Amino acid sequence: MSKDDNEASKDSEVIWVSLEEHENPFNWSKPRKYFTTLALCGFSFLVSGASSGYAAPGAEADLIEQLNTSSTLFELGLGIYVIGYALGPLFLAPFSEIIGRYRVYVVSYFIFMCMFITISLSPTITGVVLGRLISGLAASTGSTLVGGSIADIFDDETRGIPMSFFSMSALQGAGIFPLCFSWMMEKGLGYEWIEYVELIATFVWFFFIIAMGETRASAVLNAKAKKLRKKTGDNRYVAKSELERPNFKQLMTVSVTRPIYILFTEPIVIAFSLWMGFAWFIFYSIISSIGHIFQTQRDWSPGSIGLLYITFVLGLALGGIANYFLQERLYQKKRTPEARLYLAMVGGVCLPVGCFIYAWTSYPDVHWMGQCVGLTVILFSIYIIYNTSFAYMSDAYRLYASSAISAQNVFRNLMGGTTPLYITRWYDSMTGFNWTSCTIAIIAALLGVVPFILFKYGEKIRQKSQFSQSIREYEQREKEMLGLEEKSEQSDKTVTA
Repeated sequence: MSKDDNEASKDSEVIWVSLEEHENPFNWSKPRKYFTTLALCGFSFLVSGASSGYAAPGAEADLIEQLNTSSTLFELGLGIYVIGYALGPLFLAPFSEIIGRYRVYVVSYFIFMCMFITISLSPTITGVVLGRLISGLAASTGSTLVGGSIADIFDDETRGIPMSFFSMSALQGAGIFPLCFSWMMEKGLGYEWIEYVELIATFVWFFFIIAMGETRASAVLNAKAKKLRKKTGDNRYVAKSELERPNFKQLMTVSVTRPIYILFTEPIVIAFSLWMGFAWFIFYSIISSIGHIFQTQRDWSPGSIGLLYITFVLGLALGGIANYFLQERLYQKKRTPEARLYLAMVGGVCLPVGCFIYAWTSYPDVHWMGQCVGLTVILFSIYIIYNTSFAYMSDAYRLYASSAISAQNVFRNLMGGTTPLYITRWYDSMTGFNWTSCTIAIIAALLGVVPFILFKYGEKIRQKSQFSQSIREYEQREKEMLGLEEKSEQSDKTVTA
């Protein structure tokens, strides 16, 4: 028997399972797609709020007094959560490849929710820090997997607005939660009430997470094949994606090593990671030091300092509006990865400008509105950079987008997570608060050239990338695994006939 006959005989013993049009998450109705986006954006909002809500004005002094600890250990609790952001996806992403994104979301969200109980009831700072670490690891799925889920159900042309909502939710929580919690501290409620409120909010939203469906098409296909085998008792039902799927060890190896490899070998990822990482450094330096600066320089109360977080809400909202009315319209005219960078170039200019304004209006005799203007411009810029990093990486690396995003996620959150450990001492040790902020502004200006360089040379750089060269082949293989190629050919034949 020839080799071809053997293969034909083998194929006759297998019943290949494919997805119907309505079963593919990519073909969901608009209401279902936007409900899923809403549920995931809510997760991101809560994750973001838990990050900065811990350090709401007045919370540090209360926790230090109740647990008899130090400012350094309190700041460790803030930073360790963000470091959990960085490390979590490296170990949780392989599970989403095997069991799908939905189960990873549900389990990680439940752990994230339970950690509020641990933190609020812990009698020692050790328990608080450990709870924050576990919470950050679990919460990382609400920060890094969401972009992949949105890419699962929206195409390149329609993905911009959902990604903008995701970016908005992933940042707005960092402003709204401290704004609310600062007045709780002002009224004499203990830091544990921050955790109680967050626990209630996450419990309510848990029902939205449960109501979501699986967004990863290959996971839906694998589940369908498994269900058919169980229902019929016939093991011939097989999905091609099951045969192509690597084992857990291989997935873990790829999940840990590929982002690190990309981070050190891909010029686009290197440049964007440096720029995004520094923007995240600025973001967490503000969260960590804003209370210290305004209490020291202007003698403000926790409640008054909390009102400064309105600049977060305003700046991020302005970024979202600009993205909708400018960036998306410009992108629709060209529809290339580099077309995602129009507004990013504006952000490259505005970020150092905002930092300079914030720096030179920090004198006690200068009206506090000056610093508020600086903060608003900074947050406007950070939103643009954050949103662009996901949109551009998704378009530029497509099937490798999760690894590219994971690479910049690791660098970005390590930068942000370590910032609280030293930023207040840096402000105190240099010649005045204004010179520290001025130094930050100068570095931001130097890194602001990144979007301009990528806008002009990004396409040439991508053409030389070994990952970009193999994207088309992988896309073709994925279509074949999902059974979409055969349906496309049949459709073509029908049209021809």
